[in-house]
Amino acid sequence: MRYQGCATTFSSWDTHAVTCAIERAVANFEILAKQAEAGAVEWRLNNGVGLFVDRFLKVATFNKRPLESSQVSGPCAMLSWTKF
Repeated sequence: MRYQGCATTFSSWDTHAVTCAIERAVANFEILAKQAEAGAVEWRLNNGVGLFVDRFLKVATFNKRPLESSQVSGPCAMLSWTKF
């Protein structure tokens, strides 16, 4: 998967394995936090609500049903949520 790589894992559901995983996560917190933040930003840019709205507006326009500016406000009035 594209966004994996910033996690700690355990192979069994026993207290020792889970405790070791937590200790590794705490020991590597700064690295894991930076990787998680970068992954969240990348995910939002590739899959976020803004991109969904842009795709929806493109389909609506393609189907000859453009939204009138009086029906929407803000970024949608420009027929883009992510490109201002």
